[in-house]
Amino acid sequence: FLFGLSLTGLSYAQEVLPDLAVTSLISPASASVQEQITVFWAVKNQSEAVAPGSGQWFDADKLYLSTDEVWDSSDTLLDNYGYWRPGLAPNASYTGNVTVRIPAVPAGNYYLLLKTDPENHLYEANEDNNLLAKPITIKVPDLTITSVNAPPAASTQERIAVSWTGKNQGEGTASGSGQWFDADKLYLSTDEVWDSSDTPLHDYGYWRPGLAPGATYDANLNVTIPNLPAGNYYLLVVTDPETHVYETKEWNNLFARLITIGE
Repeated sequence: FLFGLSLTGLSYAQEVLPDLAVTSLISPASASVQEQITVFWAVKNQSEAVAPGSGQWFDADKLYLSTDEVWDSSDTLLDNYGYWRPGLAPNASYTGNVTVRIPAVPAGNYYLLLKTDPENHLYEANEDNNLLAKPITIKVPDLTITSVNAPPAASTQERIAVSWTGKNQGEGTASGSGQWFDADKLYLSTDEVWDSSDTPLHDYGYWRPGLAPGATYDANLNVTIPNLPAGNYYLLVVTDPETHVYETKEWNNLFARLITIGE
């Protein structure tokens, strides 16, 4: 504490406290769900006092995803940035960065919130400037099967070639900047609806890179027609049946192709 005498008697000067403020937050303007992005920020001690005096403090900066610019319990924590820091001199700054994955959330406009000293380890002159918000647009992919090629008819135990094309018709990359295991599956069904009564023919497992909006992929399999009563059936091709990719729609991941099976 600082003390001083006035003409009217003894007076006390107020203690000078540190004041941390987030001064910058750098991140992409848009990203896809499940994409990894790197976020950078800077924090400054805007006071004339060292933070936190002569000791250290655990600076657990936190990064959140929010639907608004206000930090509250509804926000999604993306990462903790925990670091033991020495005293931060007046007007000195430090920088931090983390690489985080965008969670599975609906497409739309969001905010990245960086909050410094969120646990209030440091007693400050102003707690209202410990947060900075940066807008980010999150985009979501939408996988679908656009075509299936197969013989119109086949006999039981006959081996046939089946090929198909998948497309990302959404606005986000699938699956972000990484990969996804595209375990397309092929079934034989008595109708155009995929359910537990359908006969699995083959799994098509393949690690795919991120599929950009509007991009397509091609796949093919040779399968053997099982022993089934003669009649009309459907070849069903289902993309991403295990829902590894978060999408805008899941009901359009299937394509049905009519096939007549004879004995």
